[in-house]
Amino acid sequence: RTSTRIKAEDIVEAEKIVANEEEETVKEEEKEEDLVKSAYAKLKENMTSGEYSDFVTIMGKMDINTLKTYISDKEGLKQYMKSKLTEDEYKRIVNLGYKYMNLFIEE
Repeated sequence: RTSTRIKAEDIVEAEKIVANEEEETVKEEEKEEDLVKSAYAKLKENMTSGEYSDFVTIMGKMDINTLKTYISDKEGLKQYMKSKLTEDEYKRIVNLGYKYMNLFIEE
C-alpha cells in the first residue's frame, strides 16, 4: 500500500530541485544579458555616434525577449518590428543591421 503522507525529506528534496532550477534560470538570464551588453559594446565601438544613438533609441521601442522569439521567423520578425516602429525607424534599423551584421558572424 502506498502512503499518501509526505515525508519531510521529500519536501526538502523538492525545495532543493526547485532552488537549483531557479538558480540555473538566473544564470541563463545573466548570460543572455551579458551577451546583449557585449553586442551593444561591440556596436558602440564600430558605429558612429549618430548610428549608435539611432540604434539604441529604436531598439528601446522593442522588447528584446519578443525579438528573440522571432529568431527563426523572418516574416514574423518583420511584422513585429513594423508594428512597433515608424517606417523611417524600420528602414534605419534594417540598414544598420545589414551594415554591421558582419560583426556577429562567426568565422
